[in-house]
Amino acid sequence: MSRHRVSLVGRRLQSLHARLRTRLDFAPEDFQQMAGLSAYYDSRNWVYLRVSHDEVAGRSLNITSCENGVYREHLPQDVGIGDAGPVTLEVTYDGPTFRFGYSMDGVAWHPIGEAFSAGLLSDEHCGGLSFTGTFLALTCQDLSGRGQTATFHWAEYTERRPQDGPAPGQTTLP
Repeated sequence: MSRHRVSLVGRRLQSLHARLRTRLDFAPEDFQQMAGLSAYYDSRNWVYLRVSHDEVAGRSLNITSCENGVYREHLPQDVGIGDAGPVTLEVTYDGPTFRFGYSMDGVAWHPIGEAFSAGLLSDEHCGGLSFTGTFLALTCQDLSGRGQTATFHWAEYTERRPQDGPAPGQTTLP
C-alpha cells in the first residue's frame, strides 16, 4: 500500500492467454522487505505474489492485493520456501482468470492461492476514468529503509492462442 520507494518494471498484458515468469534471488530480513511478481493496474488495484520474511515461516510466499484501495492478504499463513536459493515465480492468464505459481528448481511447479478474475484489473472495475490496462510486473519494496537487494535473473513473457493448448512447461491448474 505504501508508495514510498517502490520499484516496479512492468510489461503491458496484451493477451488473455499469457504468462510472465522470473527467477528471483532475495533474502528478506523482515516483513517490510518484499519482492516478486504482480498483476498491476494502478497503485490502488493490483495482485502481488511476494517473497518476504515471516517470523514463523522464515522466507516465504503470500499473495496480497489491493482492490480499489482495500488491502487484503489471500493466504491464511505464509508458505515457507527455505532461507536460501532462488525461486522461480509465475503469473498465468488463461481467459477470464489468472493465477500464480512457483518452483524452487524450475521443474516442479506448485500453484499458490486461488484463481482471480481477470476483470478485477479492468478499466470497468477500477473506475474507468483513465485507461492504463493491466501490466505484469517485477516488483520490490524495502519499507524498512535498509536497501535490501532483490535480484531478478531474467523475466520471460509469453503469449499463446487458446486453441494451441497449454504452453510448454505451463502450470496446469484445475
